[in-house]
Amino acid sequence: MLLRLLPLLLLALAACDPCTGVGTCDTAQVRYQGFLSRSIGFPKGPAEGVAVRFVRTGGVKLESDTLDTRSDSTGRFFLESKAREEGQVTGDLWVYPPNPVPPIRVPVRMATSRAPGEVLQLGEVGVPYPYFGYEIKLFYGANRQPATGVEAHFQRTGGLAITPDSFTVVSDAGGTLFLRPRASTYGEVTGDLTIYPPPPFKEIRLPNFTMKTFTTDRADSVISIQLGASLPYSIIFVWSNTGRGAEGVEVEFVRTGGIPVSPAHFVTKSDRFGTVHIDPAPLLSGEVVGDLIVRPPAPGKGYTVHDFRLSTVEGAPSYRLLGYWSIDVEGAK
Repeated sequence: MLLRLLPLLLLALAACDPCTGVGTCDTAQVRYQGFLSRSIGFPKGPAEGVAVRFVRTGGVKLESDTLDTRSDSTGRFFLESKAREEGQVTGDLWVYPPNPVPPIRVPVRMATSRAPGEVLQLGEVGVPYPYFGYEIKLFYGANRQPATGVEAHFQRTGGLAITPDSFTVVSDAGGTLFLRPRASTYGEVTGDLTIYPPPPFKEIRLPNFTMKTFTTDRADSVISIQLGASLPYSIIFVWSNTGRGAEGVEVEFVRTGGIPVSPAHFVTKSDRFGTVHIDPAPLLSGEVVGDLIVRPPAPGKGYTVHDFRLSTVEGAPSYRLLGYWSIDVEGAK
């Protein structure tokens, strides 16, 4: 009878042993995983290839007080080390974004475990990661409406390595092209950007188009491009006695000949920097002729420029400066 009971007694004793059972007799260890995500810009998602270091500052001793790892393609990183005893270990988690962003310090606390295969969670850390935030606004010159569904292709020719090396995008309902390749380091990339508007508009080629990565969260860099012929001109008015920008200068344009434009007669004012845009929409390609009437605020002297001529350009990505025009002051010698 005793022999029959012995296996049962041994089984009962084993049940009281903390080292009995599946996965409960391994050495004490810390096994944690965390996740790094892009904290600025677009696209959102994992921050891959980022160096991570854990430095022990207190608690139970580890086999190594410094643990180094790197995030994978999903943004995950793993920390693993044997511990001298059970308990908790404290330390600093250092995340190293690409230069010139300084390292990120995150205080953490990790508990030991004896369960094999068990991985505990450290959570998510946002990392400032290089990104391109460029937008191109396409619109038709004749009616100022956004150009939707227009295809554009970017082909890298030099500078920073990007993913993908070349890509095609299509303008959205607002006529916006989003140029946002990925990069793992900061810098600038150069490439050829070609825009393919529908007929009868000509394709627009912008060779050596350069984009820089942003190092902080900021507004996107926006470029406006008019499809078809445009009159993208501006003037900067300055006070003759100070050389500073003349704000509030009223400028009236009256078409007197040349190609038709819309509007044929308009009034605008200079901004706080003295800048005013002379950009009516041309209905044809060619040259428009008109009178430009300048009315500065007091004590400035007004004047009129007769036979003022502007020639259309195709696919201009920015305004063309006609120069700095001086505003004389009444009574000044």
